[in-house]
Amino acid sequence: MHLRQVLTLCAAVAVAGALATPAVQANSPTGNDITTIQVNGSSTAGTVATTGTFNGGTATFVALGYTATCSGGTAGGHVNRGPLTSGGTAFTFTTLSVTCNTWWGISATIALAPSCSIDVKMGGVRTSPNDNVHDSYNPTATIDTGLYNSAAPQKVHNVLGTMVLPAPARNCVTVTLSSGTCKAYVQGNANVEFDEAVKTVSGVQYQDLYLRGTGLSLYGQTASCLGLWSGAVTLNNIDFNIPAEIDFQ
Repeated sequence: MHLRQVLTLCAAVAVAGALATPAVQANSPTGNDITTIQVNGSSTAGTVATTGTFNGGTATFVALGYTATCSGGTAGGHVNRGPLTSGGTAFTFTTLSVTCNTWWGISATIALAPSCSIDVKMGGVRTSPNDNVHDSYNPTATIDTGLYNSAAPQKVHNVLGTMVLPAPARNCVTVTLSSGTCKAYVQGNANVEFDEAVKTVSGVQYQDLYLRGTGLSLYGQTASCLGLWSGAVTLNNIDFNIPAEIDFQ
């Protein structure tokens, strides 16, 4: 075959290959913005009480360069079942606590004050305009599950959101050493990821709610903290087991 014919054939094959490649690559998002939260198969509007159990994670205190291993905690409140505008409040926690170790060998507890609450907004606040959720109660659809990667968005990944702490003026979230001599307040927001995959632990079904990333910081420390209890706080996969079958659709 003449060289010109070879080159022409190669060019044709390349063009055909390019035309055969879908406009949307296999790892591109599918799905839709959140419109509904279904709980245990029901999407009737209302609130459903839930209590999360701590399952692991760490917290990094950036100013000190120290990562504390966390050992316990709870998250109690409710999920807003029914219609939801993407970016709206999906969970409200009226109790929230995480206990971690410290460089002093004593524990520190991050806790929500009894008079306050924390909203968790799911959807458009982080992923607008496409939140990439699917109807997992439809046998032909896909359960939203897996770690989200912003560099290469997947067709399915954890449902994304933001935990919004009350304004600093309310002093709603504190970090207190077990000795009781040092306390500071927490401000800011934290990224949230909800894994819809259902797992069974000791006969009980759970899903995972993760608190991740930067966005929180300490302020207003007491004098006994010696100026050490300040700066940014990074949450590293703080995981709560949520005992309900929740589906973002």
